[in-house]
Amino acid sequence: MVIVNKWDSVNDPLLLEKNLRFAARKGRELGVDDAVAAFDAAAAAYDRPPPIEAATLLERLPVVVRELEDWEADYLEFAQARRDALAREYPTEFWERQEGGASKREASDDAARSGSG
Repeated sequence: MVIVNKWDSVNDPLLLEKNLRFAARKGRELGVDDAVAAFDAAAAAYDRPPPIEAATLLERLPVVVRELEDWEADYLEFAQARRDALAREYPTEFWERQEGGASKREASDDAARSGSG
């Protein structure tokens, strides 16, 4: 059974009134109105705009990794030794980018167009 949401998004105009009622109710439950009133009273005491106070809290949960078993450590050591044994140093000409046929043709076509234009 597939349930299709009748609203396009959370910001759908049909949901706006419902969302505002929900936000107001949650604000009352959490005492946001009292906090806003206290902030407004404190801000009114200043002769200039109140200073902005902000804080950012970022929490990164630690990544917990179990200890490697003996066979896993042995395998990783073997794999690294094998990679080291098979590794080769290639000359620069081998891995350096070289211009291929298509790019040479493109360059000559561009030169011909700009020369004749």
